Amino acid sequence: MSLEFNEGEIRKVMKKLSEDRPIFHSEDDFKFSLAWAIKEEYEGKGENLEIRLEKKLNGNSDYYSFLKEKCKESSQNNKRDQGQKNERIDIFIIANGVKGKEKIGLELKYFTSELKLMNAINNEKFILADQGAQNEKCYDSWHDVERLENFILQNEIDKGFTLWITNNSLLTDCNKIMKESQYYNFRICNKRDIDPNNTNELEKHCLRWKDTKGHGIKRKNRLDPIYISGTYVITWEDYSDLKKHNGNNYKDLKDETEENKNNDENYKFRFALLEIRPKVPP
Repeated sequence: MSLEFNEGEIRKVMKKLSEDRPIFHSEDDFKFSLAWAIKEEYEGKGENLEIRLEKKLNGNSDYYSFLKEKCKESSQNNKRDQGQKNERIDIFIIANGVKGKEKIGLELKYFTSELKLMNAINNEKFILADQGAQNEKCYDSWHDVERLENFILQNEIDKGFTLWITNNSLLTDCNKIMKESQYYNFRICNKRDIDPNNTNELEKHCLRWKDTKGHGIKRKNRLDPIYISGTYVITWEDYSDLKKHNGNNYKDLKDETEENKNNDENYKFRFALLEIRPKVPP
């Protein structure tokens, strides 16, 4: 028996996962929970999956040299000049696909706004920080797309997916992002599309900061442009609403000295899923 691992299957797992885990403590918590849910889902269908977390994959230095030349800028940091020999992937899966064994890679992101809740059933506390730095969050998301495209083209994996989850509407709502924003070209809001043939913001397949000097960028290894060869459309889907659907199970953590300041928008988690489909460089 073989079962194709695709976007539809991941959405089924996310729907089931949202019932038991509508909120996570951290990205690592999300990663472990998702891997466990995928394993249970497929074993329930009689499928055997092998799953690894943080598996090391080797990229190709010649390919990254090609990217830098394509984007017409030399690398401004050392991270991309090391042949990508220490690149790791969040979840690595070996599955029985319809065409035989498939190697699948998932890259995850968990971006949070401040939220302080307690599970009323088991008294488990969830204290999420306001991570901020929307500019770097968006950059990192597209960098994962670039890395997965690279892994597929280098035959390290057969399929790749990015999966982002957040309760920060500043990332998901395009109306909240000004065109003058430094990171506008890197935005990951709902219905944002990337098409190398039609997107003016993607200059010769390259996403760039509007300010090339990197004002406001804390980590200088994020100054490089990002090379995207495939076509993508971002769609944010509902994951959980801790006030509406889970209101009886999750209670606000009241501060002893002040009123609770949880923003209503912060109770709502959404996720975006992209299947990575790179095009062979010309």
